[in-house]
Amino acid sequence: MFYHERSSTIKIQTFFILQMALIAAFIQTPFDSSQAAEGSVRAQAAPRATHPRRPRVSKPRAPREPQKSSAPKAQQPTEVKQLHSDFTNPDEMMEMWVTHPFPTNNPKVHPNTNLVEMTKTFMKNFREADGIFKEDLKGVDVNRRGIVVEMYRATDPDFYSILKGMAEDQFAEVTFIPDGNQVFNYKFTDNQISTSDFGNATFKNNVMGKGVRDLLLKEDGHDAEFSMVYPGHAARDPRYQIFSQVLWSKKKHEPDIYHVKLILFIIFSAEDRTKPEKIFLLASTGNLTPEPRYNRMFLIKDQALNREIYEHSKLVRQNFANGGAIKDIPAFPVLREDFKDGKSTLQWRFTDGKYDPNEDIENALADATKDKSKFPILKIVLSHFVSSDGQFFDNLEALLKTQIDFKVLGTFDKNFADTDSWGHAPIIMGYPSLTPAAGLSWPFPPELISRFDIHIYEKPIPGLPEANPLGEPNYEIYHDKSTEIEYGNSQIETVGGRTENVPGYYVDWLGSFNLSHHFESEEYQMMIRFMKDSALAKAIEDSIVIPMGTEPEFSLPANIGMFRISLSRMIHHSVFDMPLQDVQKVYNDIEQATKKDTTDEAMKLYQSAADKIVELAAMKSQVTKWKPGPGMVRSRLQTYLNIIKWYENEPAFAKNGKIDPQRFISLVLTGDEAPSTAEVDPRKTVNQQKWQQTHERTKAKDVRELLDYALGYPEDIQDADANRLVDEAEKMLDFASWEMKAAPRAGGSTKGSEPAVPTATQPASAEEEPESVRP
Repeated sequence: MFYHERSSTIKIQTFFILQMALIAAFIQTPFDSSQAAEGSVRAQAAPRATHPRRPRVSKPRAPREPQKSSAPKAQQPTEVKQLHSDFTNPDEMMEMWVTHPFPTNNPKVHPNTNLVEMTKTFMKNFREADGIFKEDLKGVDVNRRGIVVEMYRATDPDFYSILKGMAEDQFAEVTFIPDGNQVFNYKFTDNQISTSDFGNATFKNNVMGKGVRDLLLKEDGHDAEFSMVYPGHAARDPRYQIFSQVLWSKKKHEPDIYHVKLILFIIFSAEDRTKPEKIFLLASTGNLTPEPRYNRMFLIKDQALNREIYEHSKLVRQNFANGGAIKDIPAFPVLREDFKDGKSTLQWRFTDGKYDPNEDIENALADATKDKSKFPILKIVLSHFVSSDGQFFDNLEALLKTQIDFKVLGTFDKNFADTDSWGHAPIIMGYPSLTPAAGLSWPFPPELISRFDIHIYEKPIPGLPEANPLGEPNYEIYHDKSTEIEYGNSQIETVGGRTENVPGYYVDWLGSFNLSHHFESEEYQMMIRFMKDSALAKAIEDSIVIPMGTEPEFSLPANIGMFRISLSRMIHHSVFDMPLQDVQKVYNDIEQATKKDTTDEAMKLYQSAADKIVELAAMKSQVTKWKPGPGMVRSRLQTYLNIIKWYENEPAFAKNGKIDPQRFISLVLTGDEAPSTAEVDPRKTVNQQKWQQTHERTKAKDVRELLDYALGYPEDIQDADANRLVDEAEKMLDFASWEMKAAPRAGGSTKGSEPAVPTATQPASAEEEPESVRP
């Protein structure tokens, strides 16, 4: 793989301003050295470690063999169950709702929809035999209806009222499977990792805790209709039950989350009230929470598939009733379904804490790399919250080098487009990426960057409380988990094992599973093969690509969006503090500098960019916890400019162009770190804290490799000279120390500072945990 295994967020590599004179001769600057020295403290620089060099980025690397099934701990499914649909193709059996607007004439596609309100409408309609269920519920008594809700988070109070009303109506079944770690508190002993002792748990003081309490207990404290089922505690009424995975001690274990978002609406047989006669399935990427997000939802009417999903829910319930964790869910087959057209197919997989469905996406890229004639790619569309699957990006790079005509479109979430976060998304635009699990990831080579039309979603939510330890405002999460590959004219295998020429087709991966390898949580994923004429496949693409142009102030071209994020980190501002036109000016100045013939002309533009960054640093910030002193930003930029001036005058680099915006960010990352006295964010789990500590211990290696990339050696340079040059650049970084000045906290304290990168990516109260962002 092109990345090396390493760990978490960065900490400050400080510079001694008192020794700036040693390098000041390299460049003249308008910065005031007295300001640059503000608050600095003389200290001895640690000796530099020596590290073996990697292959230089500008030197072509040997082609890599695309890898399959990169998650070493994931088990391979041992059983496949073949299903046969009563529908001609997937378009007939599915209907789609999307939160954001885009034009469509498809009556089964509904853009610009509040999915939480729509879900509650479905639930009310099923209870009242109205709306889309009206015809199917004619003559069906209430006591033949049932509902199973599997939902990671549900923070809408009306949801619990509807469930309670269904039980009061005497539904045949009302089952709720939340993640109990969002509902309950438990006092763990020092050596305890998990428990299924819900009888001694207490309810969290949040909507989920109160909602579940109201289902289990009446106002007078007596038992209500529902029962919490766990070892030694059976349901009073088996029709109305609540189940959960075990509760985890976050001091001992990174919680695996029950991350599915499924609702089954069931019509039971009149003869047997336990046997489903018809099932409707609502499958979403979104939780039942009010925060605005980009999400999509499907209503699926395929009975063969829906019955299997219901059977899986029974396995989950039995496992949790026995005190099992997610990984203890019994083995469940991969579901593969054929449609009557003989060409369309659907595959459904659960992770169950042990399987990794994303290996199917990786394998599709690997197959297309090995056999272009069989798998000709026309287009790839990516729409993702998380982008931490390094194997996916490795295989994508290999594919782009093999099939040279297709483009990649789509959108990534802001948090995972950060050059120092959990995602690999920055590498596709030529930026380095530092991730907790993979460490430093080398960017894609320049010739591939033009193949991408990717946007970064950066939209604030005004008026909400602080979202993270820095006090940065909440933002609208781009929460989708969709990948679409469009294939050209080719042969496919049809029902019965025959082959047939088709003018093209789509394969879509949809569901709750992020583009990650975090299969330890419970997830689901659909893989659907649509034919070329599928209106639904086209609508899925439109729902991703068209909104990119409808909000230009929030959906930013990836090169600018990623640059903005990195600059905001450098000056410890929110991205929302930084006007787009100013960020664009900094980017353009650096880009124009690369086109100048003389060093003096180039340095004027680099200096202009630096001056604008200082202006941005002086602006009022929405980050409330701590900020750098004005001297810190000046001294940091001075060091970068010194390195750039040295680079411009070094004969070894004469044929290698100038430092562009992407390589400038590599320099930014060498000093983009949180204070060494950082206080631990109490919301961090023990594993996240360990990752941060590991990352800090290996930071010196990253600084050297980031410099390696920033300098971008010409191909014909000798390794000995390359090492000498990176040594010189690293000495500049070692010469000085920066003092981070914390902004006064409440009460005027300046003690310590919070980590620069919050691990939480979801607005969260003290009692509500964010979605896991582990790879």
